[in-house]
Amino acid sequence: MDEDIEFSRIIVGVHVKDVTIDVTYEAKFLFGIKGYAIVAVNCFTVKMDISAQKGGPGMLESSEVLHLGNYKIKQIVGGGASFDSVRNSVIDNVAKISSSKIKDATENRVVKVVNDQLRINDYYPDDYYSS
Repeated sequence: MDEDIEFSRIIVGVHVKDVTIDVTYEAKFLFGIKGYAIVAVNCFTVKMDISAQKGGPGMLESSEVLHLGNYKIKQIVGGGASFDSVRNSVIDNVAKISSSKIKDATENRVVKVVNDQLRINDYYPDDYYSS
């Protein structure tokens, strides 16, 4: 490997199956409600752009969910007692209008997990280029 390389970059696609994601929500109808929903996603594909300086930790520059498979809201938490009585009747409607929110939550979770792993595992150790 070339000793003069100071910077590395990799673009990778990852396909993930059967995940659960927490999505926060806040809405105002006649009254304000907020909480979070637990969403099961059967699969998604994400593109990640990862870079690193020689001897430094990796860093996720960007990520994008390319495909979001089927999803189902498993549970909605929060909203208060006044929301409890209508919760089940709105779950399907919320799911229909929430795909962008679910996609964003998926992307945000991927960014956190990947960045945490890059920091923990020191993506490019100092001796990587000398072998």
